[in-house]
Amino acid sequence: MKKNYYTDGYITLLSVVIFSAVSVAIVTTVLFLGSQSLSSSRDQELGAYGRQILDACIEEALERIKDLESFTGFGSLSFGNGTCSYQVTNNGGTNRTVTASSTSGTIVRKAQATLNQINPTIHITSWSDTN
Repeated sequence: MKKNYYTDGYITLLSVVIFSAVSVAIVTTVLFLGSQSLSSSRDQELGAYGRQILDACIEEALERIKDLESFTGFGSLSFGNGTCSYQVTNNGGTNRTVTASSTSGTIVRKAQATLNQINPTIHITSWSDTN
């Protein structure tokens, strides 16, 4: 019986092509998942940094209120990887509301703090994210 060497060659070639296609699909999937993981990790880092900036902004506003009880108005701070701004509103008497917003990369964080006493110490009644 005569063996057909051409058929064996086609089977080998077809096996190599299929194996190569599967390998390319696996490598592409791994690279895509890796890039998504890096992006998510960067967003988490920027979010945490944005939170620190936001807290610093509210603390700055509280310092301004402590230094000058009648303070109302706006302020801002700049950091290496972000900025923030705040507004202090007088709600009557010693009641104040501090609204702040920070930006770090593409991440924006917002928070609001309310206080009902300035002297002898500042008494904060609430401090919450407003995103």
